Amino acid sequence: MITFGDEPDISIHDNLGVLRAALEVKGSMDVAGAQTRYGEAKKSFGKALTDNPRCETIYLCSCLTPAVAKQIDADGQVRKTYLLLDILSQKSEKQRFLDELFTYIIRI
Repeated sequence: MITFGDEPDISIHDNLGVLRAALEVKGSMDVAGAQTRYGEAKKSFGKALTDNPRCETIYLCSCLTPAVAKQIDADGQVRKTYLLLDILSQKSEKQRFLDELFTYIIRI
């Protein structure tokens, strides 16, 4: 089951109701707000990982600064990071994202 909501933006549950993936989408290109947006996503990922520590957390963002990338590595809450513009503009990146999500994470 795929659910669109507030926290997380997208949640994917298996047929037993177990949370398998939590996706946070941050579409702003504002570099100055990148850390704030990651902080919001991190809060959502924390809740998802409390629900299921094995849940895949995926951060889809339009702006990834070096400071945010470093924070993501240090926090350890984000399993995968994708750049929205790459997914939208590059067929190979879109396919990589969809393969990762549907073939390896939720295994459809």
